[in-house]
Amino acid sequence: DETGEVIDVRMNGVRGLCQPVDGGKQMDVAVGLKLKRSAAEKLPTGVAQVEMMGFIVDADDTVVSSNKIIYKTGFRDGMHTHYPVAGYSAVLADGQRLVLSLLPAL
Repeated sequence: DETGEVIDVRMNGVRGLCQPVDGGKQMDVAVGLKLKRSAAEKLPTGVAQVEMMGFIVDADDTVVSSNKIIYKTGFRDGMHTHYPVAGYSAVLADGQRLVLSLLPAL
């Protein structure tokens, strides 16, 4: 956002619910995140954007599809650490699995 702050992000737990659908399964995933501001002095109100990727991988470890996930959350004035939960859903065929990854900012 406008503050230009550096924010450290890590996955802080993942919980999933799988339900059978025709030919596969519906996965609803909740990704816990830990966002920590690096600034030591002033911590103004602001918005942080976290970018992740969701990959569907087959039994041979070949990526079948990928999807960029953008999650936005806010920091209150003076807030140093934030623990939001980002939701994601995907339909996987039998034998496939879901791999989630944070995308680093360069």
